[in-house]
Amino acid sequence: MITEVKNLNRMEPVKFDLDYDEVVDESDDYIDEPLPEEYTASRQGALWMYIHTILVRESSPSHKLTHKDLIERLDRYPFAMSVERRTVGRALKGLEREHIGIHTSGNGAWYELGSNAA
Repeated sequence: MITEVKNLNRMEPVKFDLDYDEVVDESDDYIDEPLPEEYTASRQGALWMYIHTILVRESSPSHKLTHKDLIERLDRYPFAMSVERRTVGRALKGLEREHIGIHTSGNGAWYELGSNAA
């Protein structure tokens, strides 16, 4: 199967001749290898963006979302991202430090622009 992909740096098409058996070898242990740092950084950025989007759309000071609520929403379409509770906690603390309206407390997180945490 030949697949054509545009090289974004040069904006010229690049062609690959892909054979499924060559690409996926189920005997390989490539799944156990650590993710490249670039992928991890972009996944973290996406997680922060997704959490911010969810909080802006669905939370308020009177309707706070717990870690469990956020994990359930992240797991569904359109985000489809499975994360652990402590990963969500770290992302929330990072978003709170950015002073973009995300607030956290012992009973949940919420979005409220232009105010201090209640």
